[in-house]
Amino acid sequence: MYEKKPEVTAVTKEKLMASFWKFYWEKKIEKITVKEITDEAGYYRSTFYDYFIDIYDVLEQLETRLILTLKENVQNSLVMKQQKDIIEILANMYETQGEYLSILLGKGGDPNFHQKLKESLRPMLFHEFGLSKNDVYNQLIFEFGIAGIISTIGHWYDNEKPITNEQLAILIRSMLMNGTTPL
Repeated sequence: MYEKKPEVTAVTKEKLMASFWKFYWEKKIEKITVKEITDEAGYYRSTFYDYFIDIYDVLEQLETRLILTLKENVQNSLVMKQQKDIIEILANMYETQGEYLSILLGKGGDPNFHQKLKESLRPMLFHEFGLSKNDVYNQLIFEFGIAGIISTIGHWYDNEKPITNEQLAILIRSMLMNGTTPL
């Protein structure tokens, strides 16, 4: 029996995912076909189904990967007690993964991704800051803060990053701590 090599399967899966992104940038997920993806990647349709259930599974796996990367970065920063905070980590992630995050969080992206992102960060941040997850005020403050952070960073990225990551982090931190009065 033929046994697949992990490094080859990883490359194949990456090519299929990259092909999916090419089309996802251009059109809604409902309009993307498996045939388009496999033709672009240079594989047969059956190869696609070795890795994914359907088109939506590709999106789910890509989103999961991005969220796991973000969670790992946040967790590592918290464990190492680095000076980086969640704002800087998100801004840095936009530097490396911005094109994907911009699409997923944008008008044509997955409307559920924003919620998935917040839900993945909530337990870790509540724990780190000693907040009760059952306190309605903590929940509301978290929603306000994280939604503002994500939206502001997305706007910054979509407008060609007119200020540095560090300046953005300072600005967001200032707005969260002092309100949005003009600087």
